[in-house]
Amino acid sequence: MADYKTDFRFAGELSPESRKYLKKQQFIRGVSFGLIFSGILIACLIAAALTISPFFWAFLFIPLVLFVMVSIAPLISTENHPTQIEIMDGVIYTTTEHGNTISKDIYDVKKVIDTGDCYFILFALLPKNFSCLCQKDLLVEGTLEDFERLFEGKIKRLNKNKEGKQNTL
Repeated sequence: MADYKTDFRFAGELSPESRKYLKKQQFIRGVSFGLIFSGILIACLIAAALTISPFFWAFLFIPLVLFVMVSIAPLISTENHPTQIEIMDGVIYTTTEHGNTISKDIYDVKKVIDTGDCYFILFALLPKNFSCLCQKDLLVEGTLEDFERLFEGKIKRLNKNKEGKQNTL
């Protein structure tokens, strides 16, 4: 990633297509993290039941409930849509519809998915932010060329097939 000193700001209402893409990505990541977390919790409960007390078998339903809650949260939540994303001084600030702001360091960016109409920014490790979707036509400060230069080497472009549908990564 280049040390590029341009500030960027994407502001406005996401298009229905961008919202749909964002919800899909949030669901995929929610299920993935839910599976990992539930698997670890189940392994710990089984180990406790086998070594400490059979009483712990009664708690195996808890990871299932947590997994379901984590998985469906993006489907029922409306506050995960960004209304403004700013990149300033090496920090990405994502502000949602309800005024919540999440900040992540630019060096935590793992990958930027270019869908053609927007950039979906993924962060390394356990991200708190699955809402970092920058719709290209909402750019009000900076240029797309400078944005791509900032994330050079991290941008993965989605290919469109003959029907115009996106192939997923």
